[in-house]
Amino acid sequence: MNLGFHYHTPAIEINGSIFMPAYIGLFIDSIAPFFDNLTCFLHTPNELEKERMDYPLSSSNVTLVGLGPHSSIPKRMMNFKITGQVFKKHQSQCDLLLLRASTPLLPIIKNSWKKPIALLLVSDATSGLDNLPQPFWRKTLIKLWANWYSNQELKLAKRNLTIVNSQMLYNHLKTKLKDLHVIKTTTLSNNDFYHRENTCEQAKIRLIFAGRISKIKGLLDILESMAILVKEGFDLELKLVGMVDKKDPILLEMKEKATSLNISDRWEYLGYRTAGESLLEEYRKSDVFVIASQSNSEGFPRTIWEAMASSLPVVATKVSSIPMFAKGAAELAMPRDVSSLTNSLRTVLENKQRRKEMITMGMELAKGNTLEKRAKELSELLISKTSVL
Repeated sequence: MNLGFHYHTPAIEINGSIFMPAYIGLFIDSIAPFFDNLTCFLHTPNELEKERMDYPLSSSNVTLVGLGPHSSIPKRMMNFKITGQVFKKHQSQCDLLLLRASTPLLPIIKNSWKKPIALLLVSDATSGLDNLPQPFWRKTLIKLWANWYSNQELKLAKRNLTIVNSQMLYNHLKTKLKDLHVIKTTTLSNNDFYHRENTCEQAKIRLIFAGRISKIKGLLDILESMAILVKEGFDLELKLVGMVDKKDPILLEMKEKATSLNISDRWEYLGYRTAGESLLEEYRKSDVFVIASQSNSEGFPRTIWEAMASSLPVVATKVSSIPMFAKGAAELAMPRDVSSLTNSLRTVLENKQRRKEMITMGMELAKGNTLEKRAKELSELLISKTSVL
């Protein structure tokens, strides 16, 4: 069977090798062995993105079809005729298109792709828009576009196999779609697990956040909680790892907040780390993973799986699918509630038995969500559905 794939992440071919962000590259390499050929329809990265094309695909049966520059959404939409022609030209070499969404090209693909499609939904285009660092007028336009896009996405999902990576998305769509399945996404392989019984055993305790560096992740709340706990006598430091939108002032806001809280020397942005060994090493040097997401647009952050696989106790907020998937393996706080977040962190820092319990439970959960297991589950589903069409 020949599979096509599209997502809004860019990729580039250099000297015969295909490079893309590691979190997508790991996914592609995990499913490629199940198919005869895998054709990736992806944009070319812009100058700022080229440094993040850090993962070379190892699979030899993957072909890259370029969709032009990874420019702004309006520019990509204005090229709908050219983009549609690219999909039409190459669809003969694919039996099925796996369309990871949300992605701006979905309406174009909906009108140009005539073969079977399987939707892999990893986000809700209409969630979290109020938290965007955009002027009011632009945010209003984005909301209008997101609502129109969501209607197009739902129409496509009603006619095709749809897979979601979170229980929240499943619950939202289960009454609307006939062919709906939950398959979690991950970046973990069987070799990525790091075993230890406990953390927080040194005088200085290292908190870590990994993911998109954005206000919606509750980073300012984390600083406030940390300041309260430092006053109580905990010797804490916070390390941030992830990608920052150049237009997002969050790092400046964090600097100002930390200064006002008198903890400016207790936090550090380490920069972007490639998914895999480079990122896992930062988890292994840490004591507690903390994420204070404020929106249901999260799904279930893959970084939680990575932290659990690194024997880290996890403190998170009760948004999206986190309470459903965490299953007691994480301390959960209310979103946008510094007091609740502080209490959850304090519980983990003070209670050795609870930490050890969380580490054990988290490790078992993460072991059930590896690339090897998810790739087999997803590929078998795609192949079985295609064989009956």
